[in-house]
Amino acid sequence: MSEENGQTPLPGQKSFLPLRVGWKDRLWHLESGFLQHMAPALNDLLCRAKSEDGNFRAGTTLMFFAEDGRLKCCLHDKASGHSAFLTLDPESDWVCQIEEAIQAGLDWRTKRRS
Repeated sequence: MSEENGQTPLPGQKSFLPLRVGWKDRLWHLESGFLQHMAPALNDLLCRAKSEDGNFRAGTTLMFFAEDGRLKCCLHDKASGHSAFLTLDPESDWVCQIEEAIQAGLDWRTKRRS
C-alpha cells in the first residue's frame, strides 16, 4: 500500500499509479518527475507544452478503457487530431507497455469521417 495516498498498486504492476487520481496526485506525479524517469517518451507526449517551432500546442490525452474484455488505451494528440490505440496486458506494467510502444513507433490515425 502506498503511504502517499493509501492505495494499493494493481497486481503485477512494477510501478505505482493510483487507482483514483485527483488533481493533487496528477501534479505530484508530473512535478516529481515520475513519468519523466519511468517513461520519458510518454512524459514528452503528455507534458510537452511547446512544439518544435516554439509555439504553444494543444496537449496529448491518455484514456484507458475496456473493450471486448480487453484492456486498451488511446493516446490522442489534440494538436494534430491523430489517435493511437494499444491493447495492454493487464498483468504487466501499463506505463512500461505504453512507453515501449511509443519508442517502437505508434500507428497514429486520423479520425474516421462518417
